[in-house]
Amino acid sequence: MFNTPYVQINENGIDLLKNQSISKHIDYKIIDNVTFKKGYQLNNWVFVFILGIVISFCMIIWEIEILTNFSINPGIQDLSNKIYWILFIFPLIFLVLGISLIITSLKKCPKLIIKINDNSFEISIKELESENKIDELIEYLKNKTCKSDKK
Repeated sequence: MFNTPYVQINENGIDLLKNQSISKHIDYKIIDNVTFKKGYQLNNWVFVFILGIVISFCMIIWEIEILTNFSINPGIQDLSNKIYWILFIFPLIFLVLGISLIITSLKKCPKLIIKINDNSFEISIKELESENKIDELIEYLKNKTCKSDKK
């Protein structure tokens, strides 16, 4: 019925997938609660966010240092001018990498949270959002579990 790269939901229950094979089967009878909410797309988003800030900050400092010592002699085209240009462009590439890490870490997507006893499974369902099947999934799980919430 509902398929994503991470989960398959059908009449038999919910199958959690890893490498396109079933890693865990969850029967509807043992589910305590099902919740839908927006969550971060990455599991380790804090680490990626901090890494992006550190890379961006270091590259900005490096770029400022290069710009303060940057001088071009238009009449002289020697190796030192080419090295300055390379040193000018190199941190910009890593600055773009740092900014893209920050943007990627802050992206949010819909998540399906399944609670069973003390265990909780958080599954990304962004593919179902792009197919506009979230509302169908909510209704389906409400009928199957009778313990579904949307946040």
